[in-house]
Amino acid sequence: MGMTSQGKLLRKLRKDKSLTLSQLASEVGRSVGYLSQIERGISYPQLKDLVAISVALDVSLATILPDAEGPKTNDPGTTVLHEGGRRRLASEGILTEALTPTSVPNFDFMKSVIAPGISTQFKQSPNDGSMEIGYIVSGSLELMLNGEKTLLKAGDSYSYRRSSIHYSTNTGTEDAVIIWCVLYS
Repeated sequence: MGMTSQGKLLRKLRKDKSLTLSQLASEVGRSVGYLSQIERGISYPQLKDLVAISVALDVSLATILPDAEGPKTNDPGTTVLHEGGRRRLASEGILTEALTPTSVPNFDFMKSVIAPGISTQFKQSPNDGSMEIGYIVSGSLELMLNGEKTLLKAGDSYSYRRSSIHYSTNTGTEDAVIIWCVLYS
């Protein structure tokens, strides 16, 4: 989805939740003007803003990533997503790709590449039982969960409730590649 259609989708989702721009701005820690520019297709949101917006609107991140999804197969329940058709978002040294077609409910399957020295923002999702599960493909990642640091290296995996206060940092010297998913309850 281009900037304009993404903005229209975000506006629709916000209105479906009966939220004003002011209420959404307060929840995501951004200005009303900035969110208005996103909805009107004037500004393009950073990944951290899309994460915050998806939490505030109670939708999956994959739902609001820019769309590049490929064609469906002849089977109405099957979607094939080729590498070039993935929805991607690059922001501040992090490239995230949705590996899940948009037609899959309550589940995000993602790939992130985090450059050395880059951290994700502190996050805490509502206590809705959602889980994040991940696998470190290459590189290393320091995962902070509720104040406790754990160093993860290639081949390690993790899981946690998204209601935990969490963030991660690539403390290594090479890109950290992570395959992760979110199971929404």
